[in-house]
This record gives sequence, C-alpha cells and structure tokens, in this order.
Amino acid sequence: AVCWLCGLSIVFWLTAQQAGGSLSVFAESHIQRSIVLSARTIPIGPGHFAALHGLQVLLLLPLLMAGMSWLRHRNREPSALAKMVWGYVATAGGFVVLAFAGLKGGDAGRVSPTWLTGCYLLLSVAELLLSPLGLSLVTRIAPMHRTSQAVGLWFAAAAAGNAFAGVIGIAWGRWPHHRYFALLALMSIGAATLLLARLRRIEQTLNANTASH
Repeated sequence: AVCWLCGLSIVFWLTAQQAGGSLSVFAESHIQRSIVLSARTIPIGPGHFAALHGLQVLLLLPLLMAGMSWLRHRNREPSALAKMVWGYVATAGGFVVLAFAGLKGGDAGRVSPTWLTGCYLLLSVAELLLSPLGLSLVTRIAPMHRTSQAVGLWFAAAAAGNAFAGVIGIAWGRWPHHRYFALLALMSIGAATLLLARLRRIEQTLNANTASH
C-alpha cells in the first residue's frame, strides 16, 4: 500500500513542478500581459501568477477545512484516500482548462489570464488534498518499525517526479501546447483511476494497521 501511494505520488510531484516550468513559460509567452480593472490597465507577468497560486492556497485552506467540518458533522466526509482521488481529478481539471486555452489560441498567440487563473485555482485545491494527506497516510499505513523507510520512499517519489518533469518538459517545444497539457491531464486521471481501483484494499490495510497500533 505504501509503495502504491508513493508510486502514484510521482504524478502529483511531476504536475506540481509545472508551476516553475510550463506554466511560467505559458504565462510569459501566451497570456495577455495586462488586465483592466476600474478603467485602469494593470500589467501582469509570470510572477503575478506564481504569487496568485500561493494566495489561492492560503484562501482555500480555511474554506476547505470548513467544508470538511460541515460534511463531518453530517457523517458525509469522504475518507482521506477519497480526498486524494479528488485531488488527482482537480489536477486533471486544471490542465484540461489549459488544453482548451491552447485550442482557443494559446498554442500560438495570447489568451485571457482567466484561463491560467482557473488552472491555478484547481491546482491549489489539488495541492491541499494531495500533499499533506499523502505523507500522512504513508506514515499511518506503514508498520511502526518501517515508518522512516516509508517517509524516505515518499521523498524518493518526489525526486522521481521532479526528474520526470524535466524529461516531459523536453516535449514542450516539440508539441502543440494543448497536447502537452492534455498529456498531464491524462496522467492525473490515470492516477485517480488507479487509486480508486485500490481504494478499498488500501483502506482495509489502513484500518487494520491503525487497530494494531
């Protein structure tokens, strides 16, 4: 179960690294460089979107916690593994947004900043669902005498994801951008599907291990 979660997390780390790679390049070359607010023209660039991503995470965290608390009081809160499935789905949704942006003109020209803002919003939700829950579940599932090894495996998966992000990045200049983003979306949906297929078995392992502790 630990190996399964860590293996799938490679996809998460791979997609998370796009913020400093393809998303920054897309913002620089294919997003309109200004917005109009209250009759004022405000210049924007890749750095603004990076800051927006951090701001979205901070704003979404209390909202997500409040939403889960509301569901918990009604006995409808999804399990931690189910939340991770939704995290991969949200990741896929973010890159689907940019795939459509590419088809709408972003492959060669510039498109509205709304496209990238929507992508970052979904990726922020995914980050909140995947990053803390993944490491927490790995430590809970692992046998007590193997916890440190499980944590090491989690960070090894992070290193592998970073490496694969560089490998896939080679395709950025060779493929149309919508195809590149579609590939990332398909990988995330694949991770969600694989995790969903093993959901019940991993939850049984988690429950058994919790009881033994």
